[in-house]
Amino acid sequence: MSHGQITVYSQTMPSGATSLTSYFDLGRSFDKVYLEVPTFASGTDVYIQGSRDGTTFRRIYREQVSTSIVVADVWKVGSAASQAFHRVPAGFRYYRPEVSTALTDTVTPWKMVCSD
Repeated sequence: MSHGQITVYSQTMPSGATSLTSYFDLGRSFDKVYLEVPTFASGTDVYIQGSRDGTTFRRIYREQVSTSIVVADVWKVGSAASQAFHRVPAGFRYYRPEVSTALTDTVTPWKMVCSD
């Protein structure tokens, strides 16, 4: 089964920041989107924000399947899961990672790996 061409986007989050100074513009939405979380020194949680227009970003919540009530289940990666790929809810053109605590080191680039 073919997954189509893989496209990789890269951005850097500077030391002292809680989100990227820019954002990922994927050019379109993809069926499969993964965030490659780099290794960083400070313990922090990572959230993912999405935008429909590239100006207003909001946190993305995971879909709740087979529940009778709406549950606030924000998409989050714990600090212990750095240096790994994490599947992100697809459907947006614009994404921006956000961390709960300002980074204390300059991290290697964050990457979005996308395919159909």
